[in-house]
Amino acid sequence: MNAFFGERAGYKNSTARNNSFFGAYSGDENNSSIGGNTLIGSRSGEENVQGNRNTYLGVSSGRFSGNGSNNVFIGAYSGYNETGSYKLYIDSEYAGTSTPLIYGEFDNDLIRINGTLHITETAKLEPRASPPSTCTSTVEYGLIYYDNSATQHVLKVCTNTGWKNMN
Repeated sequence: MNAFFGERAGYKNSTARNNSFFGAYSGDENNSSIGGNTLIGSRSGEENVQGNRNTYLGVSSGRFSGNGSNNVFIGAYSGYNETGSYKLYIDSEYAGTSTPLIYGEFDNDLIRINGTLHITETAKLEPRASPPSTCTSTVEYGLIYYDNSATQHVLKVCTNTGWKNMN
């Protein structure tokens, strides 16, 4: 069973089930997915032809998402051009942004904050007996971990010269 509300919402749907499309042109091209998509907002998931289990909330969210599945896009234009699967976008910017406020990959347990992160109370780092990487490239610079391998536990940061104590 499907629920489509809005001009051309789910217009080409032929075999998919358990979809909810709300807004003009939402899920317009979705025609052969297994289903389970929730698309809310005008043109949300408009060209997601075969994607499954997606949640798009906001005008044009996931608009050109192709066949991506298991995505969560929140905010106007979030995930606008994303064609992959297992992605998280939280943003409210014009289409095509490559730096959403929050980006994630569910399959890689990755989350990225593109901006300043303010923590009011506390942040907890899980103790590690060894560093999470070799700390040899600019990709790793700035990583922080709580080293509990010695008698004095310390925070360490990855710099261009290796792991350095922060205390």
